[in-house]
Amino acid sequence: MIHFPTTVVDDFFPTPDDVVKMAQSDKIEWHPHDSGNWPGMRSQPIHTLDTEFWGWMQKRYLNAFWPNEEMNRQDIRFEATSFFQRISSKYTTGWIHSDYPDVHTTITYLTPNAHPKSGTALYVPKNMNTQCQFTDIKQKYYRGEISKEEQQPYLEKHNAGFIEDCFFANKYNRMIGFDSHIWHGVKDFGTDTDEERLTIVTFMHKVISGDLPMNRLRSVPLT
Repeated sequence: MIHFPTTVVDDFFPTPDDVVKMAQSDKIEWHPHDSGNWPGMRSQPIHTLDTEFWGWMQKRYLNAFWPNEEMNRQDIRFEATSFFQRISSKYTTGWIHSDYPDVHTTITYLTPNAHPKSGTALYVPKNMNTQCQFTDIKQKYYRGEISKEEQQPYLEKHNAGFIEDCFFANKYNRMIGFDSHIWHGVKDFGTDTDEERLTIVTFMHKVISGDLPMNRLRSVPLT
C-alpha cells in the first residue's frame, strides 16, 4: 500500500550552498557500511550534528502534505534518520533495491553542475516473484573484497529483473520522495564534475497521522 505520492521538489533548500558547506565541515565523520549494504560513505545521522536543522528539513518536506498548523499541533508524528552520502563515480551503476520496511525515502541532490544522468530511477519488477539476488556479491563489492569486473555479471542479471518506471535527473537542490518499498537505483554515479555524488538521504521509519496523504486522496468520492 502506497502512503505518499512520489514527489519532486526543486529548490528545496533556500541556501543550498550552506548545506554543502555543512557536509564539508570537519564535524562530519564519513564511514562506509560495515556489511557493504550501500556504496560510498555516509555521515553520522544529521540530527546528531544539528538537531534544529534536521527537524526543520523534515517539517519543510512534510508541510507539502499537511497544513503547518497540524504540524505545529504535533498531529503528525514521525521517526526518521538522515545522512549525508557521497559516492564516487568508480561505482558506475547501482544495484536496484528497495528501502522496505521503512515507510518513505527522500533524496536531495547536492552536487552543483552534476550531470543529470546521475539521478535516481524507479523500477517495477518484471514478475511478482522478483527479489534481491546476489546480495552477498553486492556486499563483497561494496566492502572492496571483489573487483567491479567480478561483480558486473551478477549486477546485470539482478537489474535485468526490473523495468524502469520513471527517472529523476540529478539537479542541484532537488529533493525527491517515494514510498520506501518502491524499487529504485542509480544508473550512473558519475557526475561528470570533480566532485563526488553528494546527497542527503532520509529514511522515514514511521509516520503517525489520522490520515496519510494517499488515504486522503482515495477518500474523495466521485460526485
